[in-house]
Amino acid sequence: MNNRNIVNPDLEFIRRLKNLGGDSVKKCFQCAACSGVCSISPDENPFPRKEMLWAQWGLKDRLLSSPDIWLCHQCNDCSRHCPRESNPADLLAALRQYTIANYAFPRPLARAMERLAYLPILLAVPVLLLLVDLWIRGRLDIPTGDVLFLEFFPHFHIALIFLTAAAFAVIMTAVGVGRFWERINMHFPGDRIRNGKSVGSSLLATGVEILSHSRLGECKENRPMHLGHLAIFYGFLACFFSAFAMFLGVHILEAEVSRDFFSPLKILGNLGGALLLVGCVLILFNRLWPGKNKTRSQYRDWFLPLNLFVVTLTGFLAEAFRLMELSTGAYSVYFLHLVFIFLLVCYLPYSKLAHIAYRTVAIIHSKLFGRYEVDSKTAWRTGG
Repeated sequence: MNNRNIVNPDLEFIRRLKNLGGDSVKKCFQCAACSGVCSISPDENPFPRKEMLWAQWGLKDRLLSSPDIWLCHQCNDCSRHCPRESNPADLLAALRQYTIANYAFPRPLARAMERLAYLPILLAVPVLLLLVDLWIRGRLDIPTGDVLFLEFFPHFHIALIFLTAAAFAVIMTAVGVGRFWERINMHFPGDRIRNGKSVGSSLLATGVEILSHSRLGECKENRPMHLGHLAIFYGFLACFFSAFAMFLGVHILEAEVSRDFFSPLKILGNLGGALLLVGCVLILFNRLWPGKNKTRSQYRDWFLPLNLFVVTLTGFLAEAFRLMELSTGAYSVYFLHLVFIFLLVCYLPYSKLAHIAYRTVAIIHSKLFGRYEVDSKTAWRTGG
């Protein structure tokens, strides 16, 4: 007797994907041009052809357990060469957003991040927190005299608010990624994973790939996106290290840390900020004028680069106003700077920034499983 596979399409899942940007998925007629032109898709069970088919059939469970949707970097080579204009890159982007929302906790917060209408509510949270802090300390007026941000918001208060937000983000991200990892392993049994590389070599290879953005660099048709991601990645690391080193030196080691404009940590932070601005401009320019790349942007695609851009710009403006001793401008812009940092950090598990965690897990899994080195005997049984 022939084996039969029963397909139970999830129609609501298909509707959600269409609303998230995968509205042209039904145009796909499985010509495999998308998988053929993709420079980073593995030879065995390549993406995104199978994902297009699974999405057409409404195979929600199979797609939610696929690490391949995270191995795509949305360079849009596939969409450019699609003869039916079914835009596979847009579908994979929709799948990534759906995956984040599906595994997120609390799920309503993830759904709120998908719609511009909820942005005022999300912004109101840090605004109210910071205003309450100022009110309790009697600092609702603009301080006079020398511009000292530490008097406006002492480090202890900043640490209390933002470390709490960061802890929330880390815990919620871990919950979502843990659910994702568990679902992946339902389709990749442990003994099959062990047939790949060792854990140590897989982690090392993943680190090298992330630091170099080597896979994204293989996408030759969209160089601005590659350069923009590199600039944002290393600019963010430089800013984080500079801020963390200052906080560690002052509050943990109780050391004198110079905040002069030409101090090493300030120079590092400003260089990182400059890289962030350049990266954000490249990404935003690429989305405003996609040209032949056929990038179709949703609200979620704009949220992260615009948020990073505003954080960086307000940081530079606050520093400039402080040097010019323009107290009203300095304190006002600094307040906005803190609001958008909170927006960036606290809502990380639900925004596109969650790609950092999900894609890292997917890459680690691909290394463990030997995803780019498999033969027909070790290919994923549910693929193709």
